[in-house]
Amino acid sequence: MRLRAVLLAAALAVSAAPSVAFAEGDAAARFAAGQKLYEDKSFEQALVELRASYAAAPSPNSRLYIARCLRDLGRGYEAQAEYARVIVEAADRLDARYDATAKAAAEEHAALSGQAKAPPPSGPAATEAERRFTAGQKLYEDRSFDQALVELRASHAAVPSPNSRLYVARALRDLRDSVLTPAR
Repeated sequence: MRLRAVLLAAALAVSAAPSVAFAEGDAAARFAAGQKLYEDKSFEQALVELRASYAAAPSPNSRLYIARCLRDLGRGYEAQAEYARVIVEAADRLDARYDATAKAAAEEHAALSGQAKAPPPSGPAATEAERRFTAGQKLYEDRSFDQALVELRASHAAVPSPNSRLYVARALRDLRDSVLTPAR
């Protein structure tokens, strides 16, 4: 009885092998078709092919192109989720062939979510913002909160910065505290 079960399992495995090869071949053909459609900017059609490719043989590369199609179709939320899946799936593969795929997904995900690093501001506005920020910091340290507030707000108006915003908040807090606290 046991021998019969082993032989049956082996026969099933051998008969399944051609379908696996067919599925992988189909996946490669669908992926190539999806890439071509993507390059031709036929994003909806590319999405169909790429999803079929992924269904036949899951691959981070198919997922990356699916994310790109979603992004280019204006479906940013879905694209971000897909990019995150690409990064995880590529890492799970522990295969150096997917390092570039994971890197591309991470960069595109960051750009889509606005986390891409912007170049630092330059020019006259940046120079003015820095000068006013430094003056505001000095006035803040000297406890001249009302004058510091003028400089820090001017700095933030020239070039919005989290640092100037932080100091504006601190100056407002300390100005309020100095007004509410009775003199001794």
